Amino acid sequence: MASTSSNPTATAETLGKQKYVLLTTFRKNGTPVGTPIWLVGMGNGSLGFWTAADSWKVKRLANNSAVQLQVCDMRGKVAEGAEVFHGTGSVLRGAQCEDILQKVTKKYGFMAHMIQFGDKVKSLFTRKKTEDVGILVVVA
Repeated sequence: MASTSSNPTATAETLGKQKYVLLTTFRKNGTPVGTPIWLVGMGNGSLGFWTAADSWKVKRLANNSAVQLQVCDMRGKVAEGAEVFHGTGSVLRGAQCEDILQKVTKKYGFMAHMIQFGDKVKSLFTRKKTEDVGILVVVA
């Protein structure tokens, strides 16, 4: 079902309150790839989440900024008939990324801290240092 909301700001606020959202990005050949994410409202009809700079989501967004969002459970299962929201995603670094990271940490609390801690421990045992980036999604 396609999005029927005519108010992107209200849609973004509603999605930003959900615990899990399925982010669908698209491969070069157009194949959709869905990933459950934590998402926060950023204001003005936009949403944000953070991920590793070398993740496939970031690579796919570099080729095609179109995204779809649907409310889902922690495993990415979408309820039958769940509304699909369309938007565009862009990669943010630096202070803009920190703003997203702070909002995600505030919303998801202990679990967000645990993931950040795990990333730091992992970086101690690997030579490759992974940068975190923020993704800003503007709902159409």
